[in-house]
Amino acid sequence: MIPGPKPVPIDVTDAQRRALHAIVNKHSEPQILVTRARIIILAGCGVSTRQIARDLHVSEDCVCHWKQRWRDFAKTGLGETQVRQWLSDVPRPGAPPTITTEQWCQIMAIACTNPKESGRPITHWTVRELRDEALKRGIVDTISLRHLARFFKRSRPQAPPDTLLAHAA
Repeated sequence: MIPGPKPVPIDVTDAQRRALHAIVNKHSEPQILVTRARIIILAGCGVSTRQIARDLHVSEDCVCHWKQRWRDFAKTGLGETQVRQWLSDVPRPGAPPTITTEQWCQIMAIACTNPKESGRPITHWTVRELRDEALKRGIVDTISLRHLARFFKRSRPQAPPDTLLAHAA
């Protein structure tokens, strides 16, 4: 077998090694965190990227990513025992929420009222009518029908609204 390139060393202090082993040995840890900790432990022992990938059944790119991430955090010198934070996922990109919890509560309050009280000639709220009423009241500047529909689909009760038992005659 032809030897591959020498692995770029990963510096792991004794305190970090203890923290990594604590993650690996704790049965309630998410397995993704345990795998990442094992990558760093093995890399700290000088095991090659290819061998780590084989042993842990992950890609070599995955091993390289976490080794580089470890090096980047180690350069900052921020907290020697913040191992858990170093191995955790970074927040996902995306737009911040544009509708506050208070606004959602106000929209929900509208949905709980009779539409006739708001001057609507309907008996039940539709997503379109709710959106129009929230815009009319100035609760939100804009909201898509789809976003509003997803919110109500998520927040509806899981139990049926009416009893399933037969009424006594």
